Parts: sequence; C-alpha cells; structure tokens
Amino acid sequence: MTTSVSAAGGENHSTGAHSGARDGGWYEGALGAMAGGVDLSKLDARGAEQVLWRARRFGLVAPVCQRLPAVGAVAKERLRLTAQMALVRETTLDVARVFDGVTCLILKGYPLAVSLFGEGSRERVSADVDVLVLPGDREEICGRLRLAGYMPALEEAPREWAYNQHAWRHQTTGVLVEVHWAVGFPELPHLGVGRCLRASETMILRGVEVGVPSAAWGMVQLAVHLQQHLGFARGLLDLAACVDRYGEAFVSGEVEALARELGVWGVVSWGLGALEVLVGRKGAFEGLERGGAVEAWARVSAESARGCLVGESPGRWGGTIAAVMPEVGPLGAIMLRAATMLVLDRPSMRLRGALYATLLGPHEVGRRLSQAGLERWLGPG
Repeated sequence: MTTSVSAAGGENHSTGAHSGARDGGWYEGALGAMAGGVDLSKLDARGAEQVLWRARRFGLVAPVCQRLPAVGAVAKERLRLTAQMALVRETTLDVARVFDGVTCLILKGYPLAVSLFGEGSRERVSADVDVLVLPGDREEICGRLRLAGYMPALEEAPREWAYNQHAWRHQTTGVLVEVHWAVGFPELPHLGVGRCLRASETMILRGVEVGVPSAAWGMVQLAVHLQQHLGFARGLLDLAACVDRYGEAFVSGEVEALARELGVWGVVSWGLGALEVLVGRKGAFEGLERGGAVEAWARVSAESARGCLVGESPGRWGGTIAAVMPEVGPLGAIMLRAATMLVLDRPSMRLRGALYATLLGPHEVGRRLSQAGLERWLGPG
C-alpha cells in the first residue's frame, strides 16, 4: 500500500486518526518517568542546566528543551536545535532530490518528526539523514552523493560484516547522510529490504515527495534501532510516540503480524514491554512475548531510563543501557550486543545472532574472521 502524506495537511492512513503524541499518553508518561515525576518547567536555572547535561547524555535534548524554562544554557540550546533542525531538514529535501529516480526511503528523521509531532514542532530534532536503498543501488547512490559534495566520513571502506550503513559527510555543511542497505545489523534476521521498499509510503514535505516506510515497517525499524542501541531511552520515547500516533490496536494487529513473520516480535515486545514498566501500565499491550530474555531486557531498559534526567545518575551499566552510546569498553559492549540476540523469536536465530555479534563485531578479530569468510558459514539471517 502506498499512502500520500502531507506535512501541512495531515495524512490519510488506513489505521485511522489517533490522538497525537503531544496530547499525553505513552509519550508524556515515558518522558515524565524519565524526569522522575519532576515538573521540568518549574526548575531554576541551575537545576535546568543539570537536567540539560543529563539530556545530552541520553539523547533527550530536544524534548527536554521544550519543557525546561528558557534560561541560560537552555535558551542557547533551543537556538542551536532550531538551526540544526533547519539544516538537517533542508538536507533531507536535497537528498530526496539527488536520489530522484532511485528507489529509496528516508528512515526516522524529518519525516518521522512531522508524522508524530507536526511540521513546526521541535520535539524531535535529528542530527543526520538515514536513507534505505537496495544493495544493488549502493554504487549509484554513493556516486550521486559524491557529485553533490559529500565524502565518506571515514577513510576505510564500510565494515559490512559488522554494520548496515555507510556514512557520508557534506564538505560544506558537515551534515551526515547514512546510506543503509539493510534494515538491521547483519546478525539480525534478514528483514527484506525489497519488501520494505515495496510497502513504502510517500510524504509531501515542503512540496517535495519523500519515500518513507509504512507505519508498521517504521515501528519495527524503531524497535530494531532500540535493540542496536541496547535499549536506550530515546528509542523508548520514539516507540511511545508511535503508539500514541497509531494506537495500541495497530500494534497488536499490523505490527505484530509483520514482526512475527520477520522473526523479531520479541524485539518489538522488548520495547513495548519496557514502556509498560516505565509508565506503569503492565499488560496494556496484548500478545507481547512475556518472560525470559524479552522481559529481562524490558525491565532493564525501563529501570535504566527511569529518573535518568534527575536524581542519582545511572551507574556504569545502567548508563550504557539508557545512553545513546555504550559507556562500557568494547568487550562489555560486544557482550551486551550478543545478549540482545536472546530476544529473537526462534532458537536458531538467537544462536546465530549471538555468535555473529560476538565473532564478527566491529573489532579487529571481526575484520580478520570476515576476511576468512566466516559470514558464509553463519549465513544470512
């Protein structure tokens, strides 16, 4: 199904209209729990700056800045976010024009922010542009980026055995464009890029047509993104906003059906289960995987995010779960990444995922094993 969405005029979607994330619900409940129940708007200048420092650590600067009083560092941060939002959104439109004629989707970013919060909102501000393309179109896409003034962000070739994207940086603006050739990291089940592209929708953003994932694919991708970041707080907020936007019935219908078919319903259940714990609405979602690794990760994610903006700072491991990037060493991060594979739906997927994440991670051993052809033995997800 292809659906046209207008940034200015809302959308026509088969799931119908639901209350927006800004009106409360799961999103406000999750953010309120992360703030420990503190009314952020009533903090003094010192308290606001302390919360802002925490928000940077956990990737929550944009929503937090909308609630803190506009004093001192907060006022400056709001201006910075406004400038960043304008630059990245303009880059998104430029990228859509540059890739005209090539099948691709914009993941998260500008389209997701508009869909969840509206064109003028600063509730969700992205730092880069993520593009999903068919593996066979990578060479064409990268060639167009180079002609448009982008250069690879790293001198080395993409680490295809460990990641699913190649970052390009604009030589003038410095904005990153990440070209994805897979929905998830290589250790995850094969999620069908072609199928995701065929199920795409079209948004009209400032007169430019932009391809985006369908609502169900978009939520699955956000859950996979949460797993890749070990259950981080910002990922929980994204899922919460999507539930507010599309409704719990949509989750237990289209999203569950798609995720089960792909073998990642446990991944989706992890994020949604964490929201239940964080917001205090246990059992709100029907059909979630319960118990075992899924419930364990859900509880760890929720408790690491709870009160992360105020009070006692999460410890080393709690910070690793809630923060945008791991705060432990490479070995600890690899162990955690492998442990997240236990939430996959089938035993064979869990075993392969854990082995792949451990042996073929973003480390020198992974590089050597990749050169030796270990991927062929582990096979595609």
